[in-house]
Formats: sequence, C-alpha cells, structure tokens
Amino acid sequence: METEKALKEFYESIAKKRKRLGISNDPAWFRGHSHGYYELVPSLFRIKDVRLVDEKNIFNTFITEGRAHVGMPTDPWGILAIMQHYKVPTRLLDWTDSLHVALFFALKYTSYEKPHLWILNPYRLNAKISDTDRIIYGDMDELKFNYYEQVKSESWERKTPVAIAPSWNSTRLTAQRGYFTVHGGDYSPVNKVVTNCALKVEIPEVIIPRLLDELEHSGTDEARMFPDLEGLALSIRRRFRL
Repeated sequence: METEKALKEFYESIAKKRKRLGISNDPAWFRGHSHGYYELVPSLFRIKDVRLVDEKNIFNTFITEGRAHVGMPTDPWGILAIMQHYKVPTRLLDWTDSLHVALFFALKYTSYEKPHLWILNPYRLNAKISDTDRIIYGDMDELKFNYYEQVKSESWERKTPVAIAPSWNSTRLTAQRGYFTVHGGDYSPVNKVVTNCALKVEIPEVIIPRLLDELEHSGTDEARMFPDLEGLALSIRRRFRL
C-alpha cells in the first residue's frame, strides 16, 4: 500500500508541477538525473576553468577529424547535436519530451543516489529571454546568433539559455526524442538563470522498483535508447548481469 500511495503521489506531483509551469496541456520537456547533486548545467561548463578558446578547438577538431564519417551534418547545430550524443563536452543540455526516457536516464542507465526529474516549460523559457514564445527549430529557424561565429571570435553575447528542437539526424537523438537548451555566457544552472521555467521532482526510493518494472515492460532499455551495437552490448551486459 505504501508503494501504491507513493507512486500515485509521484505522478500527481508531476501533474501539479506541469500545471504550475503552465504546460498541463502542452508538451513538457523532462530531464532525469541519477544523483541528487547534479544541476542543470551542460557538460562544457562542468570543466574547471574552461575557456571559449577550448570550445573552439574542440568544435574544430571534431569537424576536421569527423568529416569522413557517413552522416556527418554540415550545419553547426547539427554538428553540436552529434557531438553531444557522443559525449563530447558542449554547451548543450539534453532534454526529452518522453517521461520514460527521462526515467531511464535517472534510474536505469547508471547507478543512482537520490535520483530526480526536472520538468521544463521551453515556451516560457524562450518567451522570457527572446522575442518568441515558441521552440526554435535549429535547422529551419534563423537564430539571432551564429554558433560558429561566436565561438570563432571567442566571445559569447547571449547570456541566457534558449530551447531548440534540433533536426533528428541520428538514430540516438530520434530514439531518445531529444531536445536541447543551448546555454550562453551565464554558467549558472537553467533554474537559476531564468526563474519559473523549470521545477524539480524527487523520485522516492520506495517506488524505484515499480518504475524500473514500468520501463522494462515498455521496452525502454539500452537497446532502444542507443539503437546501435553499443546499445545492444549494454543491454546484454545488464540482462546477463555481466
């Protein structure tokens, strides 16, 4: 009974926070964190004393040495999306519109301690920091800044994050229903840079086995999240407890 009550309260908490964010009926973006101390900060900003010149060199090296690979995008945002999904440090932060995907990364992908979810209203975020209240589509909309030019000049005029929907140009991005916030010159977490756009939901320990069962029954596993040989290998290792 305790588990059932806690599970009901967990889903009610998600619904209430979506309502507070003004997205009860609109798509929400979710992000799962496996550890309580994780913050809404992109991987590039977690590197101590990172400089814009480092970002430029990382980006240029990826383009130069990755050019021969099939399916390599040509636009900067597409390249950044590929970099992000192969764990190269970027100023992108991953989000998804699938609650199950967020729960997978909070609970199933790695070990966890005090896991939690974040819920984001991407429309409100963009309305607060730009002249649009809609999601920006990276391959179709003209952003008010050019990523490559900003990095090349080693300056970053935009301070706040912006929500973008990248072209789903990789099987991983498609499988994970991926979206991004692109972070600017302020290295603070999203929820501190812009208020009333993101809310946190704790995942009680007592309901974790039930949530893991839900993920298992829905087929939300490594092979689905990473639809390639690496994902299959991860799935086999988990299933056979290797």
